Amino acid sequence: MTKMEEQRRLIEQLQRENQALKEVRRNKDEAISRLLKDLQAAENRSWENMQEGKTPATSQESDSHWHHREIYRVRQRNSKLQQILQVKQKTVREMWFLLKEMTAHS
Repeated sequence: MTKMEEQRRLIEQLQRENQALKEVRRNKDEAISRLLKDLQAAENRSWENMQEGKTPATSQESDSHWHHREIYRVRQRNSKLQQILQVKQKTVREMWFLLKEMTAHS
């Protein structure tokens, strides 16, 4: 394989990695948007439940538990996405390093 072909292959691979990173970011944005909508809906339901006879203390305790569970879930998902992103960023850095080495030697 010639140097040009190998460079082209590396560039294509980097572009695929870039697309994957954009997809991860888009998925994170969608997840945040979905969680915000869910939070708003839950707050509305909480208010409606409180109006239907729940005592404020009971409703607040229930909301607090739900809120803590949601925060935990979001943090877990964020942690997993950050790990995936770090691996992909490392791969991209390694590819750029290889590409620079190849172009320096040509």
